[in-house]
Amino acid sequence: MCLTCPCVKDTGYTTRFPGESNIAILALADEKWFYDPKDPTYVDSGNHAHRTDAYKAFKKAWAEAFVRRIKLHYPKIQDEDIRSVEVGTPVTAEHFLGAPKGATYGMNWRTERLSPKFRDIFKPLTPIPNLYVTGEGAFVGGIVPASLGGVLCTRHVLGFPKFIVAILNNWW
Repeated sequence: MCLTCPCVKDTGYTTRFPGESNIAILALADEKWFYDPKDPTYVDSGNHAHRTDAYKAFKKAWAEAFVRRIKLHYPKIQDEDIRSVEVGTPVTAEHFLGAPKGATYGMNWRTERLSPKFRDIFKPLTPIPNLYVTGEGAFVGGIVPASLGGVLCTRHVLGFPKFIVAILNNWW
């Protein structure tokens, strides 16, 4: 589980919403938890507004669990401090983002991806001239490694000497 406060990054947030804050929680979830193969009407994938009572109850249980967890670790937060809670599930991500099986946080990173067979994964090149891969597609999964994937791609596009000059001119 990862907790973040996106409003901290927004310099105008305190002006627009004085005395308020927000919290976002990211949690790993298996898409299978949100689909019932015995009941195809459990989630009507064609209509986001139509969700079964069982799905809504499961989603509400997640929301309640997150609120309990926040209050456990941040005891100054009381029920009256919470204005709204919204839970996005893999079903939500699949519907609104077109993310297959709700996968919103990157590629599936199995150990096989690090085998010699996949060594080219650390190169930003593609078979299409001047089209490069960046982010976790050029390196490995996660936020920091995805950023490093961008650095690797930049180094490749600029070439090593220009890359070093760019770093020296922009970071120091």
